This record gives sequence, structure tokens and C-alpha cells, in this order.
Amino acid sequence: MKDTQTKPFTLDDLKKEVEDWRKKRPETKTFSSFFTDPVDRAGGMRTLAVLCTTLISVPLIELANLLVVRPSLTIFHTTIVVTGTITLRFLTRPLLRLGCWAVRKKDKGIGKLIYDNYGKLLHLTVVLLGPSLKWYFRIDPDDIRSAGRFQEWIDDTLGVEGIWVESDISRAVRHETWCPFVGHDIPYDPTCKGKYDPTYTGDKSCTKGCPEYCSVLMVGWLKDFLRYINPDFDLEPMKYMLPNGDDYCEMVYIKKQGHMKVEEAEG
Repeated sequence: MKDTQTKPFTLDDLKKEVEDWRKKRPETKTFSSFFTDPVDRAGGMRTLAVLCTTLISVPLIELANLLVVRPSLTIFHTTIVVTGTITLRFLTRPLLRLGCWAVRKKDKGIGKLIYDNYGKLLHLTVVLLGPSLKWYFRIDPDDIRSAGRFQEWIDDTLGVEGIWVESDISRAVRHETWCPFVGHDIPYDPTCKGKYDPTYTGDKSCTKGCPEYCSVLMVGWLKDFLRYINPDFDLEPMKYMLPNGDDYCEMVYIKKQGHMKVEEAEG
């Protein structure tokens, strides 16, 4: 009877097979033989194809980005920003008057309807202009200071004067020292100085001089843009306002996580 048992395959047997294969394998003597050798040809040709494709495509992509894509995006976003600037300049006064009227009539009727939807109208501008403003002003989503360029753009467009009195990556404070609309379209209400409370709805809620247009509607607009840039960006409630008789309107920009860390460290 024939023995069906096979001899175990050992590591020495494997080494011997590898040595025999190497002896029988044709040597690569020239550069061209590397690509004709049956063993090396497949990998060699793929490598050469990848290298050649990379060598050609990467410069072409970068050149197209430099000469076509970036100029096209720049022209597009700049056109949107310029158009938005002109539109904002012409529509500010009628929109501001409408907003102040809605603040005074917000309890009922059409005034309530306009007041409730005014923020949605301002939010629409963030949707339409937000991407272009972010591109045009090179706004960094991790730096609250760069997000303040949105307010600078508004101020420069409308003729509002202001300065940054505090500037940090997680907190920035701007004082607007003069506004062409305060005292005219936004009447003064000095009786509210030191008493303003956005949650108070009594007879002394300070709607007579319409500071609520700044502290609620405008602040809501700025918050919309900040949250579009980074959900952690926010604006603190306004404590000082020109319509209330203060020397400036104070805007306090904060980055929630960073601000909390600062407060914890101080505590």
C-alpha cells in the first residue's frame, strides 16, 4: 500500500525554494529590462504611470487654481460684497424707520407681524452675503476678532464711527461713539439710561426712543452672522447705548468656550 503521508513543509524548505527561484529569475541588467521583466513589469509600469501623472497633473491643477479658480471666486465674491454694500446703503434708512415703527407697535396688528419677522429679513442677508463676506474679509472661524470685520463693514457703509477697545482671540469689545441715525431715525431716550432691561415690558420699557432697535434687532443680526461663522461665537446683551444717552454703544464679542475658560481661570 502506497504511503499517503506527506512530509511536513519546514522553514528550511521555504528558504530553499526562495533561493531556487532567485537563481532562475532573470537579472535586471538595464533600465528597460526592469519594465520588460515579467516579475517587475506590472509594478514598474504602474509606478512610472503614477509618477508621470502626478508630475503633469499637480502643476496643471495648481496653475488652474491660480489662474482660473481663485480669480473667478474673487471676482464673484467681490461683486456680491459690492452689490450688498450699495444695497445696504440705500435701504438702511427705510428699513430702520420700519423697524423702529414695528418696535413701538409690536404688541398687536401689523406692527407685531413686522416685528416678529424683521429678524428673518435680516437673517436673509446673512444667508445671501455670509459666504462672500467670509471670503472677502478672510474671516478666521477660530478668531472672534476677525468676525468683527462684519460690524466694521456695516459701520463703514453706514457712516458709524467706532473703535475696538479690547481685542483678543476669544473676546473683543467695540465702542461705537457716533451714529448718524441716533437722534433722528432712532430718537434719544435719556430717561432709560441705566434702566434698560430687554425683558421688561412695562410702561418704562424704553421703546419711546427706540433703543430696542439696536439692542434686539441689530444685535440679533450680528449674532446671526457670528453663529454662521462659528456656533461658539456670540454677542453679550448691550449695557451701554447711544439712544439711552450713554456715550457709546458697546458691543462685546465672545467665543463661548474660550470665554468660559477665562472666567474659570479668573475664578
